[in-house]
Order: sequence, then C-alpha cells, then structure tokens
Amino acid sequence: MGHADDHEHCHHDDEHHHHDEHDDGPDGTEFLQLELSRMLAGQASELVKESFGDLLREALREALHARLGERIAALADVIADDFAADVEANLAIESALDGRRAEKAEVAERARQAFASGPRAKPKKAR
Repeated sequence: MGHADDHEHCHHDDEHHHHDEHDDGPDGTEFLQLELSRMLAGQASELVKESFGDLLREALREALHARLGERIAALADVIADDFAADVEANLAIESALDGRRAEKAEVAERARQAFASGPRAKPKKAR
C-alpha cells in the first residue's frame, strides 16, 4: 500500500519540479544555472590551488629562514644598501634638475620682460 502511494507521490513531484523549471525563465535558459555552478566550481578549484600555494610558500619561508636566516639577512642588507644609494642618487639628480628648471623659468621671464619693454633708447653720442 505504501509503495504504490510513494511512487505516485514521486511522479507528482517530478511533474511539479518540471513545471517549476519553466516558471524560472523562458525555455532554453536552464543552462544558465548550470554554467554558473560550473564557473563557481572552477573558481573554488582555483582558490584551493592558490591556498595550497600560500601554505607551501609560508612553510618554505620558515624552513629557509631556519637554515639560512642569518646569511639571508646579511644578503638583504647588502641589497638594501645598494638600492638605498640608488634612491638617494636619483633624488639628488631630480633636485638638481628641479633647481635648473626654476632657473630656466626665471631666465625665460626676464627675457620676456626685456623683449616686452620695447626698444632701448640709443645713447646719444657726446660731441
């Protein structure tokens, strides 16, 4: 008795479910939900790989630091000193160029004023 009722009940659910799919959107749009779930599954897979990479990277950092920490620190000091010297040299060059630009602007303004003031009166020759 229960088996027949269950079967009929399942059949009714199938029809109802099929009817609901058509209510969600026009015919032929069922694939949209499938494509979305595939995309999300793909993103999750990529995140798993990235997370594993992050964990491995952190473990490698710890292992390398334990074995080579002092030497890595000494190497970093040399590289940092060299980079800092480059930065200081570049800042000094930029400052010098800025100074020259200001001087050039002043010269250009003086030249404009000299030209705009009109011809100079010629000095009269003494007789």
